[in-house]
Amino acid sequence: MKKFINSHINTLGKKIYFSYGVSVFIILFTLNTSASIFFYSWERNRSMNVILGIENHIQKQIAQIEDLDDMKQLEDFGRNFNGNIIRDISADLGKLSIKVWKDEKKILSHREVKYNIAHDEELGDFQIKRYDKETYIVYNNDFKIRGSSFVIQIIGSMKFVITDLFTLLKSLFGANILALILAYYSGKILHSSIIVPINEITKTTQKINRYALNQRIKVINDKDELGKLSVTINNMVERLEMAFKNQETFISNASHELRTPLTVIKGYVDLLDAGAKGSPEIVDKAVAEIKHESLHMNNLISTLLFIARKENMALKGEAKAINISDLLSGLMEKQELIDKVHLYTANIQRGIVMHTVEDLFSMLVRELLKNASKYTPEGKNIILSLTGDESNIYMVVEDEGVGIEKEDLENIFKRFYKSDKVRNRSAKSYGLGMSIVKNIVEFHKAKIDVESEVGVGTRIMVTFPTKNYI
Repeated sequence: MKKFINSHINTLGKKIYFSYGVSVFIILFTLNTSASIFFYSWERNRSMNVILGIENHIQKQIAQIEDLDDMKQLEDFGRNFNGNIIRDISADLGKLSIKVWKDEKKILSHREVKYNIAHDEELGDFQIKRYDKETYIVYNNDFKIRGSSFVIQIIGSMKFVITDLFTLLKSLFGANILALILAYYSGKILHSSIIVPINEITKTTQKINRYALNQRIKVINDKDELGKLSVTINNMVERLEMAFKNQETFISNASHELRTPLTVIKGYVDLLDAGAKGSPEIVDKAVAEIKHESLHMNNLISTLLFIARKENMALKGEAKAINISDLLSGLMEKQELIDKVHLYTANIQRGIVMHTVEDLFSMLVRELLKNASKYTPEGKNIILSLTGDESNIYMVVEDEGVGIEKEDLENIFKRFYKSDKVRNRSAKSYGLGMSIVKNIVEFHKAKIDVESEVGVGTRIMVTFPTKNYI
């Protein structure tokens, strides 16, 4: 069956219509069947109660006879039997056949139906019998009054019950037609609410490629699952678009940054090839510049490789417990040896251990210190602080530098970003330092906050969670 459905109903829309139609049919069939069975059972039980009421009435009438052995009094009871009373009791049961025997002698015969059945069969039970295209309910029972035994048979026509049942079925049929019409239009609405968004998703995603990442799915209803899926896909495409833009910017800027030192190196090599080898001053200068540019190129390449490693999550397996208090103390000593034109202060809480990659954490600290020294005038202070509590570890780098413009604060972590004030080769800035910092912070699932005031200085605080960050 499933194979047949899949081979003939090969689109989601058809499957929805088919499933919806089958579901509506099953529901209507179940409701109709349940209603019919309930109605028939209720009417049958009502008829049984009416018959039991008739039997009780007859027993009371017979109990009023003075001598139950006097057949004349019994026959008089049968002849004087008031059918109207029985009719009042039977209500709308239909035509009746009521017979009573004493000692195989019939003492009562109230007959409105032509159906005959033995009166001594299945005493005490109700039977449903079919005769001459009509349905009857038959009741045979025996009872005793003052020691005398009687047998009673009551047969009631179920014509009214069957008629009412067919009337109910006709009404249900009309209601089913109305329900099917409503189901058809509600099915169309359901189809539209599902298929239209899916078609919109399909149509738009087919247009999306690396050259058309500006396409977005039209969100019809962001409250349902398909709407949320559309929003999710749009967000994903937006991230892809940003990633491709960053990649293009990355490649463009990396090419530009690499081209400059290569051009300088090539220029000095050409100069030497042109005959400048005989001048010791030119040779020394060429060697120094080539060495200088090679060093910067090497730093740039190392930085790019680090970014690639971080984004490929290749550093995860290298993390281990490190005493960063000792690590920071060592880095500060080296920084003071390298940079003698600034005043360095270390406020480091002892014994702080963190799960990290030593080279990675060292790079983070060096980048922050290098950035602080680059934009801090000579003779000014640079302060490195480290504290911790049960929840977090706090590392702060403060300087008395030139500060950062407000409009630049939100961009300083972007790759190759350099504000207009620092766009010069003398600073030897590739615009990757703070991007590296941001990557390392994200690697640790930490948070970085920057506060800066132009002409006053900058304060950068990195907050590391003490647990479960790598």
